[in-house]
Amino acid sequence: MNKVILIGNLVRDPEARQIPSGRLVTNFTVAVNDNIPNANANFIRCVAWNNQANFLTTYLKKGDAIAIEGRIVSRSYVDNNGKTNYVTEVYADQVQSLSRRNQNANDHNNDKVNVDTMMGAYASINTDAAFSSNQPQTNFQSTTSNSNKNDDEEDEITSWINLDDDLE
Repeated sequence: MNKVILIGNLVRDPEARQIPSGRLVTNFTVAVNDNIPNANANFIRCVAWNNQANFLTTYLKKGDAIAIEGRIVSRSYVDNNGKTNYVTEVYADQVQSLSRRNQNANDHNNDKVNVDTMMGAYASINTDAAFSSNQPQTNFQSTTSNSNKNDDEEDEITSWINLDDDLE
């Protein structure tokens, strides 16, 4: 299973763009801190599509706390100089604002999840028990199904004109 859950802060304001197929996409970076004193943050590259991309750009700004549920994807692209670049990023299936000033914005998100319930569920995840078949599993479900995603999502990414400039 390929599933990742991140809680962190947006590094910069998200900006959406429309790709040739008409789909809306937002690349963004989340700073995630470990629970280790004086440790550096991890900067995780993420991608959101359509409704999630719209939610990010409409309601969230640099520094906002967010929770993301998604999957890790590796891809490559050839830049304008002919160099092949390799990228690992998180495709965000669900994005939730955790910033107090954005609590009302969550009502407009198509993947509605109660913030208190979500935070409690994230805080109670036992990683040792998560892989034990004897333990009940915590499932996060969206009110909107993401199961009808285009299977050619990864193919579309390779056709983008270097969307990774903001991270260089």
